[in-house]
Amino acid sequence: MNKPQEVTKDELIMVKYRIIYPVILDVLERDIGKMKLIDLKIPTIYIGNLKHLQNLITQELTEIKREMHKRGIKIFNQERSTKGITAKYLCRGYSHEISFLPNIIRACVIIKVCMLLNLDINGEVI
Repeated sequence: MNKPQEVTKDELIMVKYRIIYPVILDVLERDIGKMKLIDLKIPTIYIGNLKHLQNLITQELTEIKREMHKRGIKIFNQERSTKGITAKYLCRGYSHEISFLPNIIRACVIIKVCMLLNLDINGEVI
């Protein structure tokens, strides 16, 4: 019987982003909705920036999905709960599982958004 191949670091990163990016899109959508409800002096700038982030994340997510498809990686079961996200995926025909605790998800969201905005983690421009 063949021994399952290890998932490469690049493949694991793709799986991670494939799971985290939809969370980022949900967070951005929620924040856009809240910004529409409050009285801002220049709402189009703030909302426009968040929509721009959504577009960037959506483009990256599309590229990740395309690359995963080429490599034969498929997420077949994903569950979100208050305890985090657990996903089962196939890589080269072998089943794997990955889990993220809520604090890890939150950190990944913050880090990615800060990277896209050229901010350090403390909110300062780099």
